[in-house]
Amino acid sequence: MYSKDELTSRNVATLKDIAKQIGAKIKSSDNKETIIYAILDAQAETTPQPVKRKRARIAKTEDKVYTVKAVTKDADSIYRYGVLQDVFKIDEKDGDAKSCAKNKLSELNKIKESFSIEIIEAVNSYTRAGALISVDDVNYLIESADHSIKNGIHYVKLGLRKFG
Repeated sequence: MYSKDELTSRNVATLKDIAKQIGAKIKSSDNKETIIYAILDAQAETTPQPVKRKRARIAKTEDKVYTVKAVTKDADSIYRYGVLQDVFKIDEKDGDAKSCAKNKLSELNKIKESFSIEIIEAVNSYTRAGALISVDDVNYLIESADHSIKNGIHYVKLGLRKFG
């Protein structure tokens, strides 16, 4: 996987080779920035979603001093995705730190289906993030909507996540 900074440091010819290798859709006339975003988009579409978390840590606060109260691990997630962690604060009213950590890890390990599509819509309409749409009788939440107008046609690239 390439980062945006890593791609930015490469020349256009190298970027076109990378795009070809990973199946990114580019045109010979595309500029460097367009090619970089095409590569990043292609990587995002082929990256397994979601990345499961390895552990969840709980921190309680006493006079702005944070201490780790619980650590929960998932060996299967560590093996599959490497070490990832999430640190968050809880209050006394939230209950036992260990059970909160287990609940948080369980929540983070849920599989989330997401993808992106590009649609064409009327110039006077405006699809926004937060709305629900149905694709093949499955409801999706629009997480992002990137609008562009090219040659008088209104394109919208939607980032979708399965809802429900």
